[in-house]
Amino acid sequence: MEMGIMRECKKWDGCNAAICPLDPQWNAGQHDGEDQVCPIMLGLVKNGGEERLRVTYGDKVIDGVVAVMPSIISAVGSIAARVRRASLTGFRQDNLRKHA
Repeated sequence: MEMGIMRECKKWDGCNAAICPLDPQWNAGQHDGEDQVCPIMLGLVKNGGEERLRVTYGDKVIDGVVAVMPSIISAVGSIAARVRRASLTGFRQDNLRKHA
């Protein structure tokens, strides 16, 4: 994966994730339980997440995240735990619409 794909992510400029799945050197990073997790990774595990995120971020970015996500989850326990929790909830926007 080339470095340029990271810049194609719409979250690139303001993302605070400690490990970016689009970074070819993601495995050189460190993550503890307090660090942010890639919002795309968290969204992909939600019901209908992949289809929804493809519309927002495009195929190239989503394919890049999907390709390395299993490796990140296997290697980084704190990210795996956050991804598991995210899979149990819906998107915030949907929850806000229900209460509006």
